[in-house]
Amino acid sequence: MKNLWDQLFNELYQYDVDLEETFNYAAGEHEITDAEAKLKVKFPDDFIEFYMIHNGQDEMTDNIIYGEELLSLNRIVAEWKIWKQLFDNKKFEQLNSNPDKGIKNNWWNPMWIPFTYDGYGNHYCIDLDPDTDGIYGQVIRVLHDSPKRSLVANSFTNFIQNYINDLNNENYILDL
Repeated sequence: MKNLWDQLFNELYQYDVDLEETFNYAAGEHEITDAEAKLKVKFPDDFIEFYMIHNGQDEMTDNIIYGEELLSLNRIVAEWKIWKQLFDNKKFEQLNSNPDKGIKNNWWNPMWIPFTYDGYGNHYCIDLDPDTDGIYGQVIRVLHDSPKRSLVANSFTNFIQNYINDLNNENYILDL
């Protein structure tokens, strides 16, 4: 995973040489197990390894993952709690989703763990409860006001690698 972070930083340095300072220090095992306990989940190994290098970004800095904040573990829990409260209050019962193959037909699922935030209620999430055709730990796109639930990558590692490739190939350009 260190190699993946190095690749990511190499791409990000093209935009801002001081960008690394926006990332939090590594998450410790206690922080990871604490977040897992609060969410009642077990994170995929690649996700844990990634966060043991940097625990997301400082929320007051430029958003770097497709223009979204890479959430710290504390912010992951906070964003998840917002969705969970709406779920518990049955706000999604009458809503129908339009999921890609491998994603359960839910408006929101407590096992969808947001790891980015765009400031408008939209997230990239790790799907820890995929449909029968899905893969545990796949990355999905959840938009708060759209029924579309898109499969983005088969794993967190694939998601980060795809982002690095998009930056490298100028399919996505950061505007900092």
